[in-house]
Amino acid sequence: MSIRICGLGPAGPELISSQTQQIIEQAGRLYVRTTHHPAVESLEFHGSFDSLYESNDSYEETYTQIAETLLNEGASQDIVYATPGSPLILEDVVTILREQDTVDVEIYPALSFLDLCWDRLNIDPVKSSVSLTKIEDFEANNFSSTPILVTQIYNIDMASKLKLSYADDFEVVVLKDLGSPTEEVSRINISQLDRIEPTNRTSVYIPVPGLSEATEMSDLVQIISRLRRECAWDAKQTHESLIKHLEEESVEVIQAIEERNGSAKGYSDFEEELGDLLLQVLLHAEIASEGDFFDFNDVVATLHAKMIRRHPHVFGDSTASTLEELEEQWAAIKESEKRKNS
Repeated sequence: MSIRICGLGPAGPELISSQTQQIIEQAGRLYVRTTHHPAVESLEFHGSFDSLYESNDSYEETYTQIAETLLNEGASQDIVYATPGSPLILEDVVTILREQDTVDVEIYPALSFLDLCWDRLNIDPVKSSVSLTKIEDFEANNFSSTPILVTQIYNIDMASKLKLSYADDFEVVVLKDLGSPTEEVSRINISQLDRIEPTNRTSVYIPVPGLSEATEMSDLVQIISRLRRECAWDAKQTHESLIKHLEEESVEVIQAIEERNGSAKGYSDFEEELGDLLLQVLLHAEIASEGDFFDFNDVVATLHAKMIRRHPHVFGDSTASTLEELEEQWAAIKESEKRKNS
């Protein structure tokens, strides 16, 4: 018994290959991953797995259950499983089926939605070094230096996740329903990404990454971690050995403040010195994390909580408003914190 896996192409039945068409016509039992695909309308099939997407909490759980169902069916009879696009592109169920050895699996390639993407974008993905990922696997700091195509953006929450990973000052390309009558290819500012209406065939091409401050900082933390592993000078530093550098950088920041004179160069020097001071903070946090004491995220979280706690007139119900009242409030909160920690 076997499972024959074929792809329905990226759009309507006109893009289904003749080989796939023949396999489907000869199928004793045909399963489709989803009915939300233009080519499925012309097919007679035994079942789909849409209900699993609706009832399960995660895609991983859904993919596992689809694979288990197909393996159970394929153990006693020959079946055909049809996926949108190509079964070789971003199909986790196919990966699971290929890794097992209880049922024979035959895979028949098909036209992928990616072919239509590259055509609409007018690019060669290899020459352009385009990275590819599903939105569920997306982490912006993993793609800080290459263009990226983010696929399977099914809803507004997914679009918002992508938007919040980047700065709001560059253009992206939204590709929807390629190859169908409802096809849309639009260029928008990424700040508008959560205003689109995604379909189950929506992708976003990000030609020039513009990472948000949070992502830039995450990237910087990873750089410091790598320096501690691979740079001999950084690797040998301790909290104590860095004290003199912390003192020097603090002095240079003060100097930059005093000498900036409101000029562009003065502020550029000030910016650089603040970066050098931040480097010291990052190094100390990285060293502490290696001993499982705390990491940079803990430093930020502690400061975040402290600022909210010490500003109840902004984030709470305190009525303090004058400078004198604010100083008294700050001192009282600080004293209360000391007593709690003692």
